[in-house]
Amino acid sequence: MLLSLSLVNPFFNPRARGDTLQEPDLEPIPSSRAALLRDAATERWARWTERFQEKMDRFTDAVLDQRRRVWMVVFICLLPMVTLVLVELPARAHVVLSFILVAAGLFVARRAPSWRLVVVFLSLVASFRYMLYRGTETLAWNSTGDIVVSLLLYTAELYALVTLVGGYFQTAITRRNTPPSITVPDSELPTVDVFIPTYNEDLDVLGPTVLGAMAIDYPSKKVWVLDDGNRPEVAAMARRLGVGYLARTDNSGAKAGNINAALAQTNGQLVAFFDADHVPVRGFLRQTVGFFLKNPNLALVQTPHHFYNPDPFLRNLHMEGSVPPEQHLFYHGIQLGNDFWNSAFFCGSCALISRKALDDVGGLSQETVTEDAHTALQMHSKGWDSVFLDIPLAAGLATESFAFHVGQRIRWARGMAQIFRTDNPLIKRGLSLAQRINYFNAAWHFFAGLPRLIFLIIPPIYLLWDFHPVDADVREVLVYAIPHLLLEGLGAATMHRNVRHSIWPEVYEVAVAPYTALVTSMAMVMPSRGRFNVTTKGTHIEKRTFDYRNTSPHLVILGLLLAGFAVLPGKLYDHPLDQETILVAAAWNLYNVMILLAAISAGLERPQRRAHHRIDREAQVYAGRRPRQVLGVDGLEPMMGKSSDLSMGGLSFRLEGSHRLSDALYIQIASEVGRSSMIEIAVVGHFIEGDTTVVRGRFEQLTPEQEADLSRQIFSVDDAWLHDEFTYDSPGRSALAVVVAPISALLGNPSWARNLTRARSQPKASLVPADRRSHLPPTQMGWTPLVTPVALVTLSIGLAVGWSPLVRAFSSYLPVSEWEQVTYQTRMGQLTEAYYRLRSLQGDMREAYRRQEALPSDWSDQLYTVRRDYQIHGTGGGRAESADIEQALSAAVLSMISAEQEFEDQASRSTLRARMDSVDQNLNRAAKKLGIAP
Repeated sequence: MLLSLSLVNPFFNPRARGDTLQEPDLEPIPSSRAALLRDAATERWARWTERFQEKMDRFTDAVLDQRRRVWMVVFICLLPMVTLVLVELPARAHVVLSFILVAAGLFVARRAPSWRLVVVFLSLVASFRYMLYRGTETLAWNSTGDIVVSLLLYTAELYALVTLVGGYFQTAITRRNTPPSITVPDSELPTVDVFIPTYNEDLDVLGPTVLGAMAIDYPSKKVWVLDDGNRPEVAAMARRLGVGYLARTDNSGAKAGNINAALAQTNGQLVAFFDADHVPVRGFLRQTVGFFLKNPNLALVQTPHHFYNPDPFLRNLHMEGSVPPEQHLFYHGIQLGNDFWNSAFFCGSCALISRKALDDVGGLSQETVTEDAHTALQMHSKGWDSVFLDIPLAAGLATESFAFHVGQRIRWARGMAQIFRTDNPLIKRGLSLAQRINYFNAAWHFFAGLPRLIFLIIPPIYLLWDFHPVDADVREVLVYAIPHLLLEGLGAATMHRNVRHSIWPEVYEVAVAPYTALVTSMAMVMPSRGRFNVTTKGTHIEKRTFDYRNTSPHLVILGLLLAGFAVLPGKLYDHPLDQETILVAAAWNLYNVMILLAAISAGLERPQRRAHHRIDREAQVYAGRRPRQVLGVDGLEPMMGKSSDLSMGGLSFRLEGSHRLSDALYIQIASEVGRSSMIEIAVVGHFIEGDTTVVRGRFEQLTPEQEADLSRQIFSVDDAWLHDEFTYDSPGRSALAVVVAPISALLGNPSWARNLTRARSQPKASLVPADRRSHLPPTQMGWTPLVTPVALVTLSIGLAVGWSPLVRAFSSYLPVSEWEQVTYQTRMGQLTEAYYRLRSLQGDMREAYRRQEALPSDWSDQLYTVRRDYQIHGTGGGRAESADIEQALSAAVLSMISAEQEFEDQASRSTLRARMDSVDQNLNRAAKKLGIAP
């Protein structure tokens, strides 16, 4: 097992990280018999642990290999999960259960990540217990404002719970496919039409895609440029390159209409789709066609969308290479789970589809603006199968500015909301249960805008206007909330491995939340409204700018959050009994500010002046001052070097030795795909570094032959996009990166910020494991990972057996509420505190009577707080022994409320004195029962 992990996981293989292997220091052989026995025992324990883990991994893989077995596991787990969720427990027992759940989750995540379904089970138990408690015990009904705010927050939490369940379903069980070998002769292979739809993309963007499609190694293919812009220059390029060109006189149906029109004029048995900026590798069809030969009922083979430039968040926040891009979670996580349930989605590009399946559903769907996902839904409902191949076989351009990113997400959100409204997968005929869940979850995700905004504004609403989203003691709420949040984060880190880092998805969601909230709401009311907007690619940003237009909603919300901090000192002073609640709200507000600042900073655009993005490419470079020197003729030796990056516009390379270079050079790049032309470059700059010369060059005027050769060198190598590595999720480091990101954006990425966010010691892994197994987080060996689980279990045992120091600490922390059967001593202590607080309020009332003044302005709030915090409602708090005391205190509270009204009505002194005497009598009765002097 360790050997297999070393092949795919740099954590186990120093060579994969680029570290220098050194001979280990030889320790002296222990001379004592005790030391020898200790070492032998340690070795035996390590071997036993390894064998046990191998057996459990094989068992887990066997269980998760078939959908039927997975459903059996789910149904077996339902009964204990429902029992743990619904059983009513005393507060101490609930804390014991929470400790055990978190300890078990930590143990599995660190020592046995292949048992990830255990973490899912534990997380769902904690989350459902929390939501049940929230819905039955904490909703505020005291005023109209409280009701509205409380229901808004609970609705947002319910949305998050549904998203959590759906996310677990899509990512907990995954499957990685291996391209099947093609055994039939080339003459029997199915014919393929390669479609490249385009509307307004520059030729600099479209050209490499067409060249890449032409370079695909497949005998029976025809490349078609589908130009919905009907542009003469695109037609001329198609003629020059010798590919098919199709155009329309109108743009009805947008991209789907364009493709459907082309389907009517072509006849390939399979259709490959590439967006105008997605360049395929040479072996795209060789690695995908075999699936159709293996399964005649197959409709779709989808491959990942891979981007060779950073998205605006990573680029503007200087997080390239440190944080996985947003879409890695979908293409290297969610789609793997979709594939297991035969519901991989069509994503519009980098896919191969059967023409029979397209004809069966009437071509691409034109009813929504997300024609790709809707078409896949239609094909699955007709009984067709799908496959997701987790190997990047094409690469394209991510959105290059914050504004374009927002626009793209608006279209996706509108389209998925249209599907949800007009063709809801939950009720669509022909789908399996798993397919319904996966399609529902895909659409459901885009409704996150409104809940995300609610989570942002709830803390300042409470701090500024004192509307209560929760009517319970904050300590009581945290007892339920903390296990829910911890296990939710632990589950996400276990499921998402190195394709998603904690907190960053919230940054992405907050950035588009105001816009997706609006468009999804409109789509639910008016699903036919909204048009297809093309995502602009290949843009230039000449100078540093800030996108005020698209960040203006976020700036308004940030102002609201900062206003909440401005009133914090006064609120703490005016509400001393609510200080814990106020501090928790302030901490939540601070977290939201952190997320919001990172999202806003993504709108601080860095300059993008290059016409072509540089791509890391290491290849042998032959250079010379004349062509003959490059070719090595006439006794001339070429200068040798290696490239570091390459693009259609230029390159950087490092020559061996020190050289003084002229303004122009001739170079030839050793190509892995086909021939390599000689190219003249303009030397933009060069400098000597050690015993090498670093050269930066620009291509001037490329011939069509040179352009095709260069494009193949950059884009067509089969494994060109297989080497991206990211660290595994570390919540602490992710939080630090989110905090530092706005500072990096503002200050231009200073070195200290780079050092803070660079994860040198974190294990890395490729997004695409070489052995095609599910790439789990590395197992953490040794005793250190067990410290926290063992400590939690020890605490739970101490509480369970009633160890007095722990029980006293527990009783002093947790408030008494109607939801728990508390101990008699704990309840008596709480009632004693309530009595003294009511005595203090009675003293304020007598002082106001003596001075013939009104009661203090916060007197009513303090009385309400005492009644709420100590549940003074005359119900006995669940114990008959304290019922008399609670009834006396409740009667005193009612008399005090009446006295307050009489003060406001300026009642006679005799009436007020009689009311205060009634308060005194009831408090004295309570004091006698409590055994204290009145």
